[in-house]
Amino acid sequence: MKNRHFGVWFSLALAIFLLSVWPGSKLGEKLAAYRYHSAQRRGLGNLSASEHAHLESVLDELDVIGFLRLSILASANNDKLKKVLPEEVGKIEDFRRKVKASEAKPVADLDLALADVVMALDEEQDNNKDMAKTHMRSAQSILQSLGWRDYPEDTLRGLTQRELESWKLDPPGSQHLK
Repeated sequence: MKNRHFGVWFSLALAIFLLSVWPGSKLGEKLAAYRYHSAQRRGLGNLSASEHAHLESVLDELDVIGFLRLSILASANNDKLKKVLPEEVGKIEDFRRKVKASEAKPVADLDLALADVVMALDEEQDNNKDMAKTHMRSAQSILQSLGWRDYPEDTLRGLTQRELESWKLDPPGSQHLK
């Protein structure tokens, strides 16, 4: 007799628990979303809705530009990916035309200039001097339009080599050899 009461109470407790899981998860989801949006509003200060939308748009474009830059640097540092380097440069050129935020345009231009210098270095390694000069002139033209005053080929090569070296990945196990 005593076991039967235990089974009834246990079944009732299990039913209550299962019935509270679904509403509890939905409530938790809503609470988490509310706290996230509340923290976002506090972090943005007194921005109006249009200013907030513009800020989000600029940040989104900068994120894409950063990703494209990373893909160029990774492609240039990997012998297997070097063959897709022209495609990656094309992606930067296409996105540069689509950038709407005036704050992000100079960053896209700078990354396109970097990509042109990377392509020039790659063409030099392939002994294609004419294409290398074309890419280098394109980079110099972009940098001049951004207001750079010092953009000779040697300076651009050095800056780009340093940037490429900073993104060079060590092969696995090479740290143990040092």
